[in-house]
Parts: sequence; C-alpha cells; structure tokens
Amino acid sequence: MAKKKPENIMPDYEGGSIVNLMSSILSAFDSDPEYENLRALASEEIGESKNVVLLIIDGLGHEYLQSYGKDTIFAEHQKDTITSVFPATTATAVTTFATGVAPQQHGVTGWFMYLKELGVVSTILPFAPRFGGVSFGQLGINPRKILNQTTVFERIKAHSYHVAPKDISDSDYTRTMSAGSQSVPYANLQGLFSSIEETIRSNDEQKYIYAYWPLLDTLCHKNGTGSPEAQKHLKELNTHVQAFLERIKGTGSLVIITADHGLMNTDSNHTIKVQQHHDLMRMLTLPVCGEPRVGYCYVHPSCVEEFESYVVENLDEMCNVKRGEDLINEDYFGRFEPHPMLFERIGDYVMIMKGKYVIRDFVIGEHTYYFAGNHGGMSPEEMLVPLITIKT
Repeated sequence: MAKKKPENIMPDYEGGSIVNLMSSILSAFDSDPEYENLRALASEEIGESKNVVLLIIDGLGHEYLQSYGKDTIFAEHQKDTITSVFPATTATAVTTFATGVAPQQHGVTGWFMYLKELGVVSTILPFAPRFGGVSFGQLGINPRKILNQTTVFERIKAHSYHVAPKDISDSDYTRTMSAGSQSVPYANLQGLFSSIEETIRSNDEQKYIYAYWPLLDTLCHKNGTGSPEAQKHLKELNTHVQAFLERIKGTGSLVIITADHGLMNTDSNHTIKVQQHHDLMRMLTLPVCGEPRVGYCYVHPSCVEEFESYVVENLDEMCNVKRGEDLINEDYFGRFEPHPMLFERIGDYVMIMKGKYVIRDFVIGEHTYYFAGNHGGMSPEEMLVPLITIKT
C-alpha cells in the first residue's frame, strides 16, 4: 500500500531546509551561521569549488518536479528534498536566501505585511503601500529601517554577485537585500545563463553567484501547475540549463539549484471571499494580510471570542486557525530569538488553509484577481523543494 502523504509539513529548520542550505554556504565561505548546516550538503563540498552558483527557480517544487520533470536534468541531479520556510512563499523565502536566517529573524512574513513602523499595510517586495503608488524608498524611507538584517553577501569572504531580472534589479528591496554584491541584471532566459557564465569567467577569484528566475512561478499562478504553458517552460529551462552546463565545463563550478517554494492548484469554488463574510469583516481592524494560503488576521480586542466562534462555525472545514504568538513559540517561523516586530507582522490569529482553499481580501483600488495556482501553505506541494547539485 502506498504511503499516504501528510497534509501539512513543518519546515525542517534543524538541518533540512533552505535556511540550512544557506548555513552550509555561509560556513563554506568562513562565516558563522545561526542555524545548522544542511545535512545533505556539507560546507566542505561547497568550499572546494572555485565558483559557487545558487540558482533559484521560483516555483520549482519537488512535487511539481516529480509530476512533470522526471526526464529533466533537474531530476537527474536531484540530491535531496528539503523544505522551504513558513510561509512557503517568495517574499519570505528569498529573504532567507538573501540573509541566511529564517523568518523568525528576518521578519518578512509574506506578500502583504502590516508595517507598524509606518502605520500601513505594504506589499513588501515592491516596498510600497498595498493600495499602490510610489515605493516607500521614493517617499524617503530608508529600506534598511524595515529590512534590517545583514545580507549573506556582506558576511561571506568571497566576491559576490547578484543576477536578477533587470526590472527588479534596482528596486528598493533588491538593492537592500543584495547589499555587498555586484548587481548583474539580465533581460531574458538566454540572458540569465549568459550573465552567469560571463560572471564565472570574469576573474580567477573564488566567487559566490546568486541567480533568480521568476517565470515558472508566474505561469503556474496564471495557468495552473499542470498547464501546457508551465510544462513547456520547464522543458525550456531544461534545455538552457543543459547547454549552460556544457559551456562551463572545466571552470571548477558547483551549481546548486533549488526553489523558494512549490505551488498547488486552487479554484474559485475553494475561495474564502472576506467581503462575503460581513461579520468577519466587522471583527477585523485591518485587511487580511499574508498570502492567499496563509492569512494574518488582526482582530478587534472586543471581538476575540466572537471571532473564534465564527471561525469554528463557518470556516472550520476550510482552515486551521492558530494564535500568532503560538506559531512563534512553536517554531513555525524558525528558532531562536524572534525579530522584534514579528508578532506585529503576523497578527493576532493566523488562518492556515486546508486542502485547496485560499482566502482573498481586497482593498479599495486593488485589482480583483484569483490565481489558478497558489503558495504559502504547508502542503507537500508548497513546502517541499528539490536540492539539485551539479559539479563542473
């Protein structure tokens, strides 16, 4: 009998997550990490390479790879399966890749974040108010006041490079989270791999090269994980990676490929539309923050008991609800001392979606949209990512 998959998977912060991967990289470059090294990849194996390339393919989950990429170079060289962080989403995970610590320390908790320091709900990667407009940086806010962790690039003893799409390479968030590295913007998929190759060959010093590719995630959001568009793009990626590896043979490079998260398919029939729950809206002091698969709820103090009863009576089949402080204490976001603003950024209660459910709450002026694929939750599809290593 086939073993039943668990419905929810906790991040493995004790040696089996993307945080621990970054610890191995930090250790390889003579920096002391806060978290244990990754069990599946020793720092010595990384440190003996002349060029260390960490390529993040946004949305390339382990379960996705098992379903649609068994004949790819990714599956051929998959060394292990590791977990993302909680929530399993881009904003939170890429900040872990940038800082080497878990959300418990870096305090970036999802796409929509309430920033008490500014008194506003933000979209953290655009570093702007949720309702739109110019970035906080353009308004004179120093991003370091919010994104205040030291970066991996500032900590390691090596030449560092940050390879990212040119439309985000000069954003407030990217500039702050790539501090200590040389920016290498690119325009398209061919440009991504050309830029990495040129950086590898640019000098004879030991180098750490971080590179990020977003399109697979975009296609899975828009069309679903099993869509022809997403599968076609995975084949494209496979072709480009194979050609790239051929070109860099003999350069003494270690290429590590992983993802920030995977995705699961959702649909409108499994959507909690907050605007249709008038009593719920009345109890909340802020729009639901976080992600469609993990909602942060800020509840009016006079409505705490009513909120708990409402969720049990109306939403119990759709989500698990836990107190925000309990999630911190139970190590969902990481271990050790939490970021001083962590509790403010996750709210009084956290809705973790069950099955295919998502929660959507829109503000005035915000475009109303529903994705076919979503992430942020704790399902195997979202939480598990591949660890792929290739030596040249």
